[in-house]
Amino acid sequence: MGKQEKNNKRKTFYINDTNELLSLMDLYLSEWFHRDSLLWKQAFTYFFAILVISILPFAKLWGINFDSVIPKWIFPLIGLILSVLFFVFSMGYAERVEAVGAIYRDLINMLPQEYRRKKIIEMGNGPIYKIISLRLSKLIPYVMFVLLIAINIILLCIAIKLECAS
Repeated sequence: MGKQEKNNKRKTFYINDTNELLSLMDLYLSEWFHRDSLLWKQAFTYFFAILVISILPFAKLWGINFDSVIPKWIFPLIGLILSVLFFVFSMGYAERVEAVGAIYRDLINMLPQEYRRKKIIEMGNGPIYKIISLRLSKLIPYVMFVLLIAINIILLCIAIKLECAS
């Protein structure tokens, strides 16, 4: 058999007992916790950093006047660019969290029925289900992105108006 054939051959893995399944579940759960905490840490850090950059020339912090050196409209423009990058990175992190979560759900489904977690849909139907079932790992960064875009557009309009007035 050549190297190419060996590389193309998929290795199969079988879970032989409950301990192996639980060990694998623990591994994926710890990875999910790590990725989830990283997502939220990065999302809130980027959100507030972009917000500070955007409002910097409008707030007279520490007595520094930025508009004498750099025009005010540059800051919201940079905020808009960073907001797009924030959205791309946040969605990437969210996809990774969901991918690990999907594998963990598959492992849970290998457990006997009485030991599986209850799904939200099994707990009842109603209007609240639609809200609860949203993927918060994507929804919250999306809302943050929309807020950043709106704030930066407003600040950009204010900066341009101030620039034209002076």
